[in-house]
Amino acid sequence: MEISELLKGKELDTRTTCTLTEEGHKALTCLMKEFGITQKKIFAAVFNQKSAVETVLTLAKQTTDNFNGREFRKSLVIGKKDLVFLNRICKENEISRDRMIDSIMRFLAAVLENDQESRFKKHRKVLVRFTQLSQELVDVEKEISGYLLQDDPILERYGKVVVVLGNLISAIEEEIATGAVIDPDGI
Repeated sequence: MEISELLKGKELDTRTTCTLTEEGHKALTCLMKEFGITQKKIFAAVFNQKSAVETVLTLAKQTTDNFNGREFRKSLVIGKKDLVFLNRICKENEISRDRMIDSIMRFLAAVLENDQESRFKKHRKVLVRFTQLSQELVDVEKEISGYLLQDDPILERYGKVVVVLGNLISAIEEEIATGAVIDPDGI
């Protein structure tokens, strides 16, 4: 197999240097550490959605290059096509690349944090109901163990249901506390 065949379909990476505000730097750190998104994917995520590009452009036009003495010089990985696109939209809209990149970081971090908080809010509601259900399951288990033998297969299988629900409750609690992803195949 030729090397050119291995590279087909994979966009080549390049690097670009920029200066970020403190807020932009914090957003970049959040995107990479909390959400596990690579620098290249940050740009791709925004540039692949026209509405996201328009929103970031609006944000970039409304902000100034205000560093307040705190600026962070960064070398970022970006796809070559995304870099060409970035340069083109900055030129067409007369916006500095630094301001545009800073706006991209702040926008995407805000969107993902908002989505995460919305999901956590829903999961907290589910957690309350599952906790109630877990207590009901334990009560039923005590009740049915009174008239079934200890080694009855119904009790064994029912016990597994109680354990699976308890594990799901623990996973939801951990997600809310630490942001850990819930394994959909977990038992």
